[in-house]
Amino acid sequence: MRLSSIYYHDAMDFAKKVYETNKDEYERRDQLDKDVIIRQIANGKVAEWGTYIYIISTGSWCTPPDMGIYEPRKKSYACDLKTKKYDIHVKSISSYNLERYGASWVFQKNDPVITMPTIRDCVFFVSIGDNDEKYEYTTFEIEKRCSASKLIDLYKPLRKKNLDSKVAIYLEDIIDVR
Repeated sequence: MRLSSIYYHDAMDFAKKVYETNKDEYERRDQLDKDVIIRQIANGKVAEWGTYIYIISTGSWCTPPDMGIYEPRKKSYACDLKTKKYDIHVKSISSYNLERYGASWVFQKNDPVITMPTIRDCVFFVSIGDNDEKYEYTTFEIEKRCSASKLIDLYKPLRKKNLDSKVAIYLEDIIDVR
């Protein structure tokens, strides 16, 4: 699916503001490349917009992505989107990282969606492509979606050791999960 570049530009503006509210946490985790962090935040927000557009295109009701900027103590593990039936958690990977590391998505170890998922929790695993040369669109693809409760035993440690507060899930481990 192609998304208008407006989503990417809005997501970049959002990401720059979010970065400023949480840079101490990034430094604590030894994540020091501001540009990479901002791009990751922006990709996550683009993934939310793509998922939202996909859901409403099926005729379902869905809340739009939250574009609020919150202080660190006000951040939460709340779902990214809500439908009448599901609490949607959107996880994204860039096409660059997809090619470099394979299809995998990162979660905080203490995120309730992995420690105590509810029957309403659904995870969308998406990839975000590069912008076209004219920055007219960004590509978006849903790689997998499934109930969070079916993923509980499939999380693995990250290969990068300094991020011990996180775990990953790999597409090859969830490809047959419904």
